[in-house]
Amino acid sequence: MPNPAINKATTYSAIPCFVPANVLWYAADTDLIYIGTGVSDNGGSPGVVQVGATSIPVISQRLQALNTTTATSISLVVPTTQMVQVSIYMSATGNASSGHAVDTIINYTCELGAETITVAMPLDSRNITMETYPLLVIGGTTVTLSTLYVGGATNDPYNIDARLVQMP
Repeated sequence: MPNPAINKATTYSAIPCFVPANVLWYAADTDLIYIGTGVSDNGGSPGVVQVGATSIPVISQRLQALNTTTATSISLVVPTTQMVQVSIYMSATGNASSGHAVDTIINYTCELGAETITVAMPLDSRNITMETYPLLVIGGTTVTLSTLYVGGATNDPYNIDARLVQMP
């Protein structure tokens, strides 16, 4: 079974001349996915061909923590102005004390300046929270997703699965 990992290169020309067959590469300058040809003499060009006719979304950062009892975070520096989709799934069993909660905070910069989105999830009741946000992010800035205990919570367990996806 092939390895589903995607290697990342800042430019197309940074992809190696020899890429084994079925090995995937993403080039940030073209925003495209390429697949290795396995050809050993490619005339100095990267040994890949483009996957599909257009670019595809790339999961750039992921966070998955089950029964975590600490604050967590991930971040992504966006090289060019583009859409970034942030998807969050959180859950709690409801065993925490009254008023305890965890907030997921998304910070990013759009054409209007710095923005913050806060998604609150109570920990004192059984909960599932799911959110997806398409964000226009200015190139050269960072998207950060972090969690923070609030309402007196300090180490109540919760689950989180989050993705930051660069959209073509």
